[in-house]
Amino acid sequence: MQRFAQELAPGFAALGHQPRIRLQLDDKLPDAYGLHAMSDVMGDALPGGRIRLRASSLCGNDVLARAVLAHEMAHVALQHQGTPNTGLVLAWEGPPKQEQEADRLALAALRKSGSYPLSEAWLGCHVGDCVPSGRQDPRSFRGPPLRAGRPPEP
Repeated sequence: MQRFAQELAPGFAALGHQPRIRLQLDDKLPDAYGLHAMSDVMGDALPGGRIRLRASSLCGNDVLARAVLAHEMAHVALQHQGTPNTGLVLAWEGPPKQEQEADRLALAALRKSGSYPLSEAWLGCHVGDCVPSGRQDPRSFRGPPLRAGRPPEP
């Protein structure tokens, strides 16, 4: 995952962002009260640039891992703040603005890097911007819906 973060950094830099992150693999993703995140949450970004990723969901699937990591790096780059010091994930009727912003920046960073067409296709379809890469049908990379306030699959 650290290698993926280093490979994504130039894409963020080309967009004027240099997120400083600390990666941690954590399959439980507990909040401040010790409650574990639902099993379909693949990662989160915490204040100070700490990114936690659920290894059991991402290891072995480089396409999804890069897309999720790019999304969490975007939260850090944009200095998004959740509910301070609680780790709580709130249920929203619609996708929160911060999740949409992170998705858009992550997709732009993937596109700037130009090296991850399948991750780009996956995230593009996730945000409703499916563009065939000419290599494979991007719909095959939609995967499970992202959680923790991320927009639902269209």
